Amino acid sequence: SIRAWSRVEFTECWNAPHLEIHDVNVTTPGAMTLVPYTTSWYENYRGPFVFKLVGGDFVMTTQVMVSGRDGVSVPQSQYSLAGVFIRAPRDITPGTWAPGQENYVFLSLGHGDTTPPSWQHEIKTTEQSQSTLFLSPAAGPMASLQVARIGDAVICLRRAPGQSWQVHGRFHRDDFPAQMQAGLVSYTDWLKVQTFDPFHHNSVTVAPPLPGDPSPAVTFTPDLIAGFDFARFATPIVPPELNG
Repeated sequence: SIRAWSRVEFTECWNAPHLEIHDVNVTTPGAMTLVPYTTSWYENYRGPFVFKLVGGDFVMTTQVMVSGRDGVSVPQSQYSLAGVFIRAPRDITPGTWAPGQENYVFLSLGHGDTTPPSWQHEIKTTEQSQSTLFLSPAAGPMASLQVARIGDAVICLRRAPGQSWQVHGRFHRDDFPAQMQAGLVSYTDWLKVQTFDPFHHNSVTVAPPLPGDPSPAVTFTPDLIAGFDFARFATPIVPPELNG
């Protein structure tokens, strides 16, 4: 049920939607669909995030299908991706927001920076709003993605259709609190996003017509549809020989 999920734009009282479409079993039969406006997660930029609060060690697994807004193509706009995301909660409102306090890890699928556009994975770790990201080729428009939080370790995995699981990245995050936000992320149109001050971007729905647009000569080109078939949570079981 869509009511079982929270959205960060609203829990932090921004009240400026960053998703043009967010539904379950409507746009895409049997799936949750996220269609973002021009938006991003990078350093102090805060995009859309559909999440649940999860405590302790956990594993979250999803299967995502991505495309451009035509429903078939590789997204054409730079940094148009969607995937699995975990984030340290922030007890803030726009009035108490301050830069330098974002802490999260995600693994996503879509198009990052290739010319011509091609399928890519993006993995990103952000600590105190300092983002480090890595892009790599992806097999196609569909993948299973997984993130495991085990103690101070965050392990991200991917699986292309018909293939086996591959560990995509590992991070040591001893700064994460006991309770985390865990869920689904989508974002698009970095070339337009980067013309905004982060607080302005976070505070408004970045879509035309937009009063106070800092870059009217740069067109809006959001180009992503993401369909998530499921989101499953489990408690990890670590083999004794791998403890620690």
